[in-house]
Amino acid sequence: MNKAELIEALAHDTELSKAAAGRAVNSIIDIITNAVAKKQDVQLIGFGTFKAAKRAARTGKTLVLVKPSKSQPLQCHALRPAQPSKLQ
Repeated sequence: MNKAELIEALAHDTELSKAAAGRAVNSIIDIITNAVAKKQDVQLIGFGTFKAAKRAARTGKTLVLVKPSKSQPLQCHALRPAQPSKLQ
């Protein structure tokens, strides 16, 4: 499912217009993105936890010069999915 399909499903389930459903989806994405950027975890029970993660610096090779190059450590977003319910 992509974002447009999610908006359409939300509009159908809640009887909102597609424009209102689109604003709601965009708002939720912005709220989660801003919270994780501030290094706050966002936990949605039954779905998962969004959190800020760090990727360590690593060494790679440039294809043209075949010379080792180092990358900088990165700050990224991660989603840890919730455990499936045992009742399902």
